[in-house]
Amino acid sequence: MVRQKIQIKKIDNLTARQVTFSKRRRGLFKKAQELSTLCDAETGSSNHATIIKQLADLTLELKQLMGEELQGLGLNDLMKLEKLVEIGLGRVAKTKSDKLLNEINKLKTRESELVDENARLKQQSEMHKFGCTRNAIEQGNSAESINNSHGVNNTNISDTSLKLGLPFSNGN
Repeated sequence: MVRQKIQIKKIDNLTARQVTFSKRRRGLFKKAQELSTLCDAETGSSNHATIIKQLADLTLELKQLMGEELQGLGLNDLMKLEKLVEIGLGRVAKTKSDKLLNEINKLKTRESELVDENARLKQQSEMHKFGCTRNAIEQGNSAESINNSHGVNNTNISDTSLKLGLPFSNGN
């Protein structure tokens, strides 16, 4: 019996379209695989199958590293997995430790800067206090020297006369 040739056009029925697509796709991949074997050539389907296999293997490995899907593993495989997890945990702990030490060093540097700034501000404050006291002393000495130059006795001088530098007469 001879197959009838079908007309190539869009299949209207959605279910029939999906079934036809799946069957023809499988057939195309099978033909591509046969061509690859016969001619010893790489085809897109064999690369695609390889990538899908690698993805599945890596996904399983990741799940196993996360502690999932361990039922199919033997004792040796479990020991290898345990060693991988320990190595990874060691790397995580080292990275965490390095980051913490780095943060501590930054904080120590900041602390040192703040201590230096505090000392500078204290010194500046003391210099300001000393400067005010010194100015007051200098102002007092200048008023006294003005009064002395006018021949005034300092014992009976009023505050006003000191500030103005005027001689104070005690009624004489």
